[in-house]
Amino acid sequence: MLTTGLIVAIWSTSSGVAAFQRNVNHAYGVAEDLNPIWNRVISFIWIIIALMVVFGLVFLYGIGEQILQGLQPIFDFNVEYIHRFAAYRYPVAFIGLFTALTLLYYFVPNAKVRWRYVMIGALVATVLMMALARIFFLL
Repeated sequence: MLTTGLIVAIWSTSSGVAAFQRNVNHAYGVAEDLNPIWNRVISFIWIIIALMVVFGLVFLYGIGEQILQGLQPIFDFNVEYIHRFAAYRYPVAFIGLFTALTLLYYFVPNAKVRWRYVMIGALVATVLMMALARIFFLL
């Protein structure tokens, strides 16, 4: 029952990606007659990828250090690993988010887009998202 509910929730959430794809295609003036079923299947795959990336980033960015601190007394590993993890979590989160957005911006539209524009857009979106996350963390 849980897996059915999860699949329905992911399928429903994929409508956001489908809307993003339709709007980006409309902006590029391509694929106006794209099959809606095919559009939803592609959106479903993209939402699965996005959820995996978000889960990984939340783990690294949010609770990874606390989990390591809790596991350190149990497994008795060097505390330096926790400090190294804390030092690398922002660059790893930045690279992960940048990579996910770059892939999304490049592969979702049904148009030929230039990597230069995709990279600039993904960089701006990543910087703004990371800054916004930092602002909410400080509040």
